[in-house]
Amino acid sequence: MFPISNSVNSLLLISVFINFTSGENVDLNKKNLNCESSNIVGVAPDRQSLYKPGEDGKFHCLNAPSIAIDFKQVNDGVCDCPDGSDEPGTGACGNEDLFYCENKGFIPRYISNSKVGDGICDCCDCSDELMRLRSSGVEFNEFENNCSILSEEFDKMVDSELNIYSLGYNSLNELKKKYNIESVEDKLKNSKIQSESIKDKMKDINKKYENYQSILNDERVRYENELKLVNPILLEFEKLDIKYLQDTLSEKFEDIKKINKVFRELTGIMENLIDTYTSSMNDKVVNDNVKKYNKLYSDKKLKRMFRDCNPVVDEDQKGQLLDYLSYELPTLFSMGLKFDDFEEDSSYYNQEAIDDKKFKTVKYNVGKINFVRSLLLGKFSYTGKTIEIIEEIMAILEDITNNFNVNFQDKGVLNAISAYKKVLDQYNGLSVTEDGSKKGISLPIEFSNGVEELFNFVTEKVPTFLEVEDVPVENNVLENNENDNIFGRLNKFLVNVKNDINNEYSVSLLKSLRSQINTHENELQKLNETLELNENSLKSLNEFVEKYQTGDENIKNTKELVIQEYKDLLNKMKSDNEEDGIFCINDAINNYLYNICFDSKNGGRILQKELKGDGNVILIGDLNSINFDDISDSESITNQKYIEYLKTKYSTIQKDDDDEDDNQLYLIDHLVNETSEIGKVDYLIDALYEINNGIKIEFNNGDKCWNGPKRSATVVIKCDENFKISNVQETTKCNYIIEIVGPLGCSSNYHRDK
Repeated sequence: MFPISNSVNSLLLISVFINFTSGENVDLNKKNLNCESSNIVGVAPDRQSLYKPGEDGKFHCLNAPSIAIDFKQVNDGVCDCPDGSDEPGTGACGNEDLFYCENKGFIPRYISNSKVGDGICDCCDCSDELMRLRSSGVEFNEFENNCSILSEEFDKMVDSELNIYSLGYNSLNELKKKYNIESVEDKLKNSKIQSESIKDKMKDINKKYENYQSILNDERVRYENELKLVNPILLEFEKLDIKYLQDTLSEKFEDIKKINKVFRELTGIMENLIDTYTSSMNDKVVNDNVKKYNKLYSDKKLKRMFRDCNPVVDEDQKGQLLDYLSYELPTLFSMGLKFDDFEEDSSYYNQEAIDDKKFKTVKYNVGKINFVRSLLLGKFSYTGKTIEIIEEIMAILEDITNNFNVNFQDKGVLNAISAYKKVLDQYNGLSVTEDGSKKGISLPIEFSNGVEELFNFVTEKVPTFLEVEDVPVENNVLENNENDNIFGRLNKFLVNVKNDINNEYSVSLLKSLRSQINTHENELQKLNETLELNENSLKSLNEFVEKYQTGDENIKNTKELVIQEYKDLLNKMKSDNEEDGIFCINDAINNYLYNICFDSKNGGRILQKELKGDGNVILIGDLNSINFDDISDSESITNQKYIEYLKTKYSTIQKDDDDEDDNQLYLIDHLVNETSEIGKVDYLIDALYEINNGIKIEFNNGDKCWNGPKRSATVVIKCDENFKISNVQETTKCNYIIEIVGPLGCSSNYHRDK
């Protein structure tokens, strides 16, 4: 803005209808910055059509079209329309409309109507002062050069800022490269590349899978046809889903082990408490709860539980059951029962002895499957009762924990409480089934049905296999959960029976087929696992790209990813002069030395040290969060601080060597675009806002101020090549805004070429 000069003597006769040559829209990449042409001063191009004469040759007031005036009365300095629409370029009506500065050769903008005709040229072409120019006799062309000067200075500012950005952006990339940080853009690009690579790989795997599957199907058909002839019972056995039984058994036994482990640990805590606490101190809470536990322990029905809930035994039983399912039964039905050795022993070399041997063998196997069924189906039923006892013991320990006499500080009690708290985490979630309906471990119905199917198969087929009839199926042949080797005890059925029994069926023919099938099944399993891994990877990549990208090639730096990217970078960055390796910035501002460290993992904080006096050190705050301003919001802290920086750096332009006030131009003032919202303005710096990424780092919980809150600070970073603290401002009591310049403030998605 600049005042109208009174030194010009020639009379300027200016029509209020001024025609300007059309030019180009503003563009930071072009040197010749012009505006759209207009006809009526103060009116933007998109509203010029409203100021055309009507069919009657008159101007009709915009909000009162029934009122018509001569067109020469528009912008004549007299308010003729009640809405003031006839004076868009003079300010005569004092309304709240905005005046459009055409600013030929520079950037068009809006100013408040109140500034029109106030004696100060707010438009660089001084079109807001036409009435005064006309009355004072000043030649209008005196101001035509101002817009050109501003345009040149604006271009210089843009070039300077883009050069700073270029240096800062390169430094940022060097930092990311040095500390192996993948940018969001690179992640998205690489995700696309990886996605295509995985798709190609999956095509090859699927081809191999189909090939192996075809071979395997042929082998299975051949194997089954051969097995029907050689060993039809084995064929039936192999159609049972033994693998499902094995997998479910393993999973459920692990759950039992967890429950029994907690049971053992809780009872151990109580036993240790009883042995170590001082009962003579008469802590009523502890003594009463010890009595409750002793009563629980003395219950005859529960004594067996206290003895048998043993995770070591559980693991041993699981191993024996898995061995039975995976080895013993398949061996039984595939190898058969051999009796060749009977011929070597005359005492067995008669039909009666062989029949007796067969009978005992069948009885053993039928008895064993009966026990296995009882164990598999019954093992889990008592877990509900175990959990009930666990919760009773927990209630005892909980009462002791919350209500013991703290004045006694009994070591035995304190140790018990400490141990109990550790067990609590292990117990979490063990008290309910998968459907949350009741306590204990439930078995899937498919598992129970599978066990029954296996039981029926063994009890039916083993006697048939050995041609033995009327073998009794004894209930609970192997009942109860003993701590010794149960299966070993069962083997006493056949202590005197030789294990090598001759099988009349030949299985050698099937071995190679079975081996081939196993090989191809393993290959298919590996391929299937590889496919599954690739499918999961592809799904994750596609979800990532879909979530964080809009359009075909337009990459969107979503806030959460960018925040994580910068957190990773800050945590990895190190300062060469810092012993602990944390990245810190040190600078003196206003008689204070500020030390700002950014590693959130290892103590990010801001310290303020007096350079004079006692050299007191104050904690302004610990690093709390990293976030990003919305750069599209002109009122964000980042943009406000950037405008302040531009005002300081590019403040005054001298038109020539004359130091008079009317010889100065203020570039940033001519970039202010006023709005209809009172107090709100925009700055016409176009994409320059976007060179900064808006990073904003919050520090809080600092030392408490005298008679005030705890200190805190917001750190904003402007794009630049090197790190430096540029300004510290206490905006409210003990709350600071600290301005830093450095590469961390540079945007990664500003792609405008200079």
